[in-house]
Parts: sequence; structure tokens; C-alpha cells
Amino acid sequence: MKRVIAVVLSCLIAAGAGAGTYYQLIYKGKIGGGRVSSVSEDAVYVDPVTVIAGIGTGSGQVERYAGVVEPQDTWDVKLDGDTKIEKTYVKVGDEVKQGDPLFKYDTTESEQKIAQDEIDVERDKNNIETDTKTIEEYKKQLSRTTAEADRLEIETQILQKENDIKTTEYDIKSKELEISQLKEKIASAEVTSEIDGTVRTINSQTSSSSSYSSDGSSDAYMTIMANGDFRVKGTLNEQQMGNISVGDSMIVYSRVEEGKYWKGNVEEIRTQDGSSNNSNNSYGQSGDSNISSTNYPFYIQLEDSSELILGQHVYMEPDVGQESAKEGIWIPDYYFTQDDGGAWIWAASKSNTLEKRAVTLGEYDDEMMTWSVTEGLTEEDYIIVPSEFLKEGLPVVYNEAAEDPAAYSDDEFEWNDDEAFGDDEFSMDAFDGEAFDGDVFDGDADMAADDFIMDGDVVLDGDEQG
Repeated sequence: MKRVIAVVLSCLIAAGAGAGTYYQLIYKGKIGGGRVSSVSEDAVYVDPVTVIAGIGTGSGQVERYAGVVEPQDTWDVKLDGDTKIEKTYVKVGDEVKQGDPLFKYDTTESEQKIAQDEIDVERDKNNIETDTKTIEEYKKQLSRTTAEADRLEIETQILQKENDIKTTEYDIKSKELEISQLKEKIASAEVTSEIDGTVRTINSQTSSSSSYSSDGSSDAYMTIMANGDFRVKGTLNEQQMGNISVGDSMIVYSRVEEGKYWKGNVEEIRTQDGSSNNSNNSYGQSGDSNISSTNYPFYIQLEDSSELILGQHVYMEPDVGQESAKEGIWIPDYYFTQDDGGAWIWAASKSNTLEKRAVTLGEYDDEMMTWSVTEGLTEEDYIIVPSEFLKEGLPVVYNEAAEDPAAYSDDEFEWNDDEAFGDDEFSMDAFDGEAFDGDVFDGDADMAADDFIMDGDVVLDGDEQG
């Protein structure tokens, strides 16, 4: 019995190792004609048909970004200094027209300041009149005085009064200017809308020095959302900044309605509004979420924003013609060589070497200068532009991370730690350390017992152990 158990355990270990090797060799392309790039200096680089023909955009070939629908324009109403608000005429959601009153400042302090300044100005004018009369008296005294010491004292008093008058005149001008400014402030105490739109937010009274918070949201007292078309806001991190430029064509996709999309152009990239974030902003792209980077908002001007809703979340990707792509495989004509025998193309073979392959061409697109390939080429193929030094049998390097396990989806191979060996593949319930029921592999096993050979001649077939 112990010998049986030992054999079974050895077989299970071998099965696990064999399955792991099977994954490494088959699923990663080491055997069975899988793609393996050569390390030879003579190797030539081949490109995937999917990229050349623009196949698969929107599912990994073109990077996607998350976005949200925003109003085309907003007006942030900032408060004038620390002035208090007396009354607000609107509430969130109200429609306003240009010129409609929004709120009114409390002018009580300004009115009191004007009254006090006017009193001060009147007093200063009286002081100037008094000082002027005093100077006239000093001058009369000076004309009657002969003693040098007395004359010097009177002259000093005259100069002092003249300086007092100049100082008072300056104070009067300052107060009159302040009065004028306060009166203008009172006259404009009622703030009116500069645009037609909808009141989006009304915040608590905020200082005029505030502008935007770190997340880009306005902290003005009131925000008016302009009527009209929408635009879409997305974000780029530092690594993605070179992927998109102002003026680039973009496609905006609905998240909820398959096949629904809008077109537009990148209107603005706000490099001055960067904010630190450790999240990944591209949709469906892997990355280390613990790596911090700076995100920059960018905006897309849409050709038509109908059917979009304010605040709606969408996907965005560069427009490379994916929505107008024709069916089939269309390859630029410079990839083909044609003679009396037909057309052929240089492609990677199943043995990872270069081969001269005959293809059947269909229609020709004069505008795009591309041929439709009807036979001899598939989306899985890799090809290269013809040149004089190419010859059959040359090793190839695939311009794609084909050997990266992440390049294969879970759905394609169903391979992970939890599901590598399911109940249908191995039955261990009866194994208790002393006895084993022999059903190491049940009838539904994905790997038959005959697939495993121990020491060259020991075969585990379910009932017989060597």
C-alpha cells in the first residue's frame, strides 16, 4: 500500500510538472509552431498584420482614456475681496440670461465709509482755510519785526503751516478718490450674468483670491454653466503626454450603448493644471498603481454633442480610421511583389523563419493605395516590406511582446493558480494518507493517464501502477 501511495504521489508531482512544462512550451509558443523571436544577428523584424491593416483598434491596438462630459464653457463668479453678500437672487438649477441679476453685495460698510470720508474732507478743508489765515498773520508780523532771531522764528512757523496745508491737501485727494471708488462699488453692487446658462453651483462665501482646487474643481462663489454644446474632459499622465497633441482627431465612445460614438478634436491640454495622482488613467491598460505621476486635463471639442448628457462617463481614443475601416485585410501595395505568376509577400512561417508566400489579391483602393488580400494571409500573420537582402529561411523577430504571458488573455487559456487543476482533472478526496482508491484520473480528465510515462516504461492508466 505504501508503494502504491508513493507511486501515486510521484505521478501527481510528475503530472503537475508536466502540465507546467506543457503551459510553458505550448501556451508560450516554444513548441507546436508558436511565435518565438530569434536572437540571431541575421534576424529580420516582421510586423503584425493587425497593426499594418488597422485591425483590432479599440481592443488593445489603440490606447483608450476615460472621460466625462462637461459644459462647453463655464463662468466662475468670484467675490470682490471680503465684501459680504446682502442677497442672492438665484438658486442652483435656475436658467439665467445675460444681464439677469445674480446677487447683491452688502454696501452698508461702504456707505458708512463714504459718510466718514466726506466728514474728514470737510474738516480738512476747514483746516486749510484756518492755516492759510494763520500764514497771512505771520507774514504781517514778519514785516514789522526787525530783530533777526524773531524774524527766523516767524519764518519757521510760516514754513510749518505751509507744509501742513500740503499734507492736508494730499489727504483730501486720497479721501475723494476713495469716495469715488466706493460710490462705483455701490453702483455695481448688483452682479449680473455675463452669459446665458444655468446656475451650476452656489458655494459658501469665498475669497476672491481662490481659483481652482487641486482636483480642478472651481471654488468660486457661483458657477454658471453656459448653454450650448458639451465637450469631453480626460486626463493624461506624464508617460502619456506624447500620445496626444492639440488638434488630434479623437473618437468618444458611449459606455452604455455599444456602437454609439462621437467625433472631435483635442482642443486644449492644460499642462499648467497638473495634479499628483497614483492612478492609471488609460482604460484597460495595466500598470503599477503605486507609482505616483502627474495628471494633466485635456479637452475634446466635439463635432456634434447631441444625445450626450452632462456628467456622462465615456471612453476616448485617437481616431486612426477604426470606425471607417473596411472589412477584410487591406495591406499597403508596397508590401507585395507581382509578376506573371501572381502576387506574393514576405511573411513569417510557422517555423519562425521568413518565407515567400503566394497570396490572392482582391480589390485595390486607389485613394489609400491598399490591396484587399482574400487568400494567403490572416490576422495572425507577420510580414515585412520587400527588399533585396531578404531570402527564405532567415530568422525573424516579432515586433510585439508575444512571449509575455500577459499577452495572452485568461479567457483564451483559462490558466491560473485556482483553476489549473479542477475537480474534473484530479480526484483526491479518497486520499487519506493510508489508502487510495485508484481514481487518480476520472473519466473527464483533460490529460489522459496514458500521457504520463514514468522511467520510460512505467505507465499510470488508472488501475495499474508499475
